[in-house]
Amino acid sequence: LSATYYEDNDFDQSIHYSELLLKSNCPYTKLQAYSNNILGRAYMQKMELNASETHLYTALDIIETNPDYFSDSKAKLDVKSDLGEVSRLNNRPEEALAFYREAEGIMPGVTQDPEYFQVYKSIADLLFEQQNYQTSKVYEDLYTSSLNNYLDKQREIQETDKRYNMDLITKRYFDEVAKQEQVASILMYSKLISGTLLFLLLFSLWYNWYQKARLRKSIAQELIDLKMIR
Repeated sequence: LSATYYEDNDFDQSIHYSELLLKSNCPYTKLQAYSNNILGRAYMQKMELNASETHLYTALDIIETNPDYFSDSKAKLDVKSDLGEVSRLNNRPEEALAFYREAEGIMPGVTQDPEYFQVYKSIADLLFEQQNYQTSKVYEDLYTSSLNNYLDKQREIQETDKRYNMDLITKRYFDEVAKQEQVASILMYSKLISGTLLFLLLFSLWYNWYQKARLRKSIAQELIDLKMIR
């Protein structure tokens, strides 16, 4: 719930549910770290920076002392980038830059989520403020190229999905056509067989009638012949 309220910008409720979880002595290490991280972010949004920093450092301590629970390093990346932001808001640019560079070092092996490209932009902004324009431009370009590469990949994925869906639709269409042709063929043969059987039935009835008529005619002739003999 705390994450849901945070995403909805209801930071008070996010804080409330995160603190409830921590007060319940939750035994799950990941949840403890995650709840402290959410608290750090929520307090940061409320500009309660001391409380934010306290919870972010608590989250970082849990992560660093329990490496087996955080093997993918994504949790550390989240906390490092958040500590960079709270340091920037506290007007400690050198400290903020150090946290952001640590987050940058984690990024390549963890995620290519565009949410984390903001780290490059934050480094660029801090370097620009320090009048380090050349390196700032490098990070600004890195931010732009990373975002463009992500968008290109998304477009490529969409095109692949579109082609796959078209192929799937085409296959289904031809499968349906083949099925309909098969059904039509079965119906045609059924009608042909039914017509043949009907013809044979009618022919059999006619033949039986014909045989009986011949028999009656033969009997009648024999009776006539008998009368004539007498």
